[in-house]
Amino acid sequence: MKRLCAAVLGAGLLMTAAALPCAAEESSEEENGKLFTSGDYTYSLMTNTNDSEKTAACIESYSGSDTDLVIPEELDGLDVIALGSYAFTSMHELETVKLPETMIQFGEYAFADCPAIKSYTVAADNPYFESKDGVLYCDGGTTLARYPLGTEPTDLTIPDGVTELGNVAFTGCVSLKSVTFPDSLKKIALSCFSDCTGLTEIELPPNLTEIGAFAFNNCTNLKSVTFPDGLRTIGNAAFAATALESVKLPEGLETIGQQAFCETKLTTVLIPESVTDIGFSAFGWGAAQNGELIMDKSFIISGVAGSVAEEYANDADAGNSFKFIAIESGKDELEAGGGIVDHHDDDRDAVTASAAEQENDPQNGVSGVVRIIGIVVCAVLILLILIVAVFSGKGKDSKKTAGQPEKTEPDKEEPKNET
Repeated sequence: MKRLCAAVLGAGLLMTAAALPCAAEESSEEENGKLFTSGDYTYSLMTNTNDSEKTAACIESYSGSDTDLVIPEELDGLDVIALGSYAFTSMHELETVKLPETMIQFGEYAFADCPAIKSYTVAADNPYFESKDGVLYCDGGTTLARYPLGTEPTDLTIPDGVTELGNVAFTGCVSLKSVTFPDSLKKIALSCFSDCTGLTEIELPPNLTEIGAFAFNNCTNLKSVTFPDGLRTIGNAAFAATALESVKLPEGLETIGQQAFCETKLTTVLIPESVTDIGFSAFGWGAAQNGELIMDKSFIISGVAGSVAEEYANDADAGNSFKFIAIESGKDELEAGGGIVDHHDDDRDAVTASAAEQENDPQNGVSGVVRIIGIVVCAVLILLILIVAVFSGKGKDSKKTAGQPEKTEPDKEEPKNET
C-alpha cells in the first residue's frame, strides 16, 4: 500500500488545523471569508458571536517590508483583534514585532519561519498577551506563544509556571542544542520544535500529558527521547524524520498518531497495553526516493496478545504485515529499538528470558533448595535400603552354616553300562 511521506502529510494537516494558541474568552468568527485591503495589509472581517453588530479585523497577510513591525490597532475604522493562520510567515528580514492593545488572538502559524526576530513586545494595556525578555506569552503567562529565534538560543531553560508551549513556538530554531523543561509543563503544541536540527536528545518533564502533531518533526539529529509516565497522547508525525534508534513508551500512553515515528532508525517497538489507538504508518514505515512511504518488512512489534499492538502489526488494510512478539500482560520487560533484546533468535531469547527470570525470581531460589533437599533424602533412603539388604543376606548365610547342610549343585550322573 502506498503512503505519502511525512512532509506531504504535514502540509495537508497544516492546511486544516484549527486550534488557536491564545484566544479571548468571547470568540469571534470570520464573516463569509471575504478579504479586504488597507495599505500593506489584507484582512478579513470577524463578527462577535454575542453581538452580530460588532465587527473587527483579522490581518491575513502583509505586503510591506518593515523590519521593525508595529501592528496597527485599527484598519478602516475596525479594531485589529486577530492574526490569521499564516499572517507574517516567512518574513526573513523581520527583527522586532509589537502587538497592539486590541490584539486578542492569532492563528497557528503566525510568525512561523521568521528566523531574524529578536524580540516581541506588547502594548501595556493588552489583556491577553505579554512580553518577558522579548518572549511572547499569553494566558496569564502560562503559555509560551512565540520565542524570538533571532536571539539564536543554544541551551534553553523554559521558565517555571509555563504549562504549554504554543504552536510553532520554536519551529526552525537550528541554533537550539538543548532544552530544559519545567515540571509545570503539560502540553507541547503543534510543530513546536519541528526542524530544530540541533537537538540530539530531550528529556520530557514528568507532568507532560500531550505531544502535539509534528512537535519534533524533522529534528534530523534527535537520537534520544525520555518519555514521562504521565504521557497520554503522541500526535501525528510528532517524531517523524528523526534519528531515533530506540524508544521506551510509557504504560498509560493511550493514543499514537499517524506516522508518529515513521522515517526513523527504529527497528522494533514495545507498545504498552494501555494504547487504544495507533494511526496508520505510525511505526515501521520509511520514505522511498519517490517520496512514498514503504513498509520495513524486518520491523518487529512487541505487545500483549490481542491488544491494539497486535492489531496494528497485522492490519492488512493499512498495508501492515509486521512480525509480532507477544509479551505477558503487565510486564515492562523490553525496550524497543533492539538495544536490550535481540528478537532475531526466538529460541535463544526464550532460553535467556527463562534463565533470567529464574535467576532474578526469589521463588525460584526457594524451589531450587527444595529440589536439592529432595535429592539428598532420596540418596540416603537408597543407601539405607542397600545396607539393610546386605546385612539381611549375611544373616541367612550364618544360619545355613550352623544347622543345615549346604545345598550344592548335584554332580552329573555318569551313564551306566548295561549288559
